[in-house]
Amino acid sequence: MDPVGKEILNDQIEEKAEDIAIDLGVLEALHLKPQDQLTGEEQNPKEFWKKATGKLHIFKDFLDEFLKTIERTRAKSDHERAMRVLMKHFQAAEQVDWDKAESFLNKVGALENVKTPTVRKWRSTYVKFWGWLNLNSNL
Repeated sequence: MDPVGKEILNDQIEEKAEDIAIDLGVLEALHLKPQDQLTGEEQNPKEFWKKATGKLHIFKDFLDEFLKTIERTRAKSDHERAMRVLMKHFQAAEQVDWDKAESFLNKVGALENVKTPTVRKWRSTYVKFWGWLNLNSNL
């Protein structure tokens, strides 16, 4: 996309995010509070902006498309289960850093009552998913 088109698109995204804030009555909070202090509906305009600009990858928004890339039915089922387990603990890829991923992978077996080989399979799903999203796969 050319720079002018990109700027126009970014302006439209920002205007829509501001419209969302106005509709929710949170525009003032959005501009005055630090991002980490925004609550509930106050975060909606920021979340819209991040999703629209490709800076937020909500798992549920990408799950169906990701699963379409898996050909074998059994493998698709395994990948879907792995992602559903991940989604119990995290909503977006940007919530997961190396320390959180390591902690999650160390605890998830006990939490889900599965053995180490299953956790390893899930880990490979997460690496595949991060690669499919074209994100840095630190898992």
